[in-house]
Amino acid sequence: MPTASADEPLDIRRFLAAAEAAADDKNGFDLDDVLAVEEAWEQDDDEAVTHGFIVAMRGGDRLYVEYSTQPEDEDDEGELTIVPLETALERPDLEHLEQEIIWYKADHITTHIYTLRPDAGTQDAEA
Repeated sequence: MPTASADEPLDIRRFLAAAEAAADDKNGFDLDDVLAVEEAWEQDDDEAVTHGFIVAMRGGDRLYVEYSTQPEDEDDEGELTIVPLETALERPDLEHLEQEIIWYKADHITTHIYTLRPDAGTQDAEA
């Protein structure tokens, strides 16, 4: 599984870590099946760093991926949640976080994923 260097933005590193962990999840996915990371958010507090991602798959499905890590614990493998999104659902309900979530476009993550592919993703990027 490809990894990002420490020079890459934190959200790219966390998405790649989440994608690696996703291989063992019942709703998991392979990085090669990702069409785009549409949107993302990041939350950093004293206890954890959490990222959320809306992921469009090549097969047409969309997933919500949430990945939390403990910044002080180097051995922390992270906590992963993957939820398939219904067709009409733009974003998941995140009321459980009890904080305002600010979404942003995650085109830079999609671009990074395509640079990791042997075919450089030219077919999907041109579509």
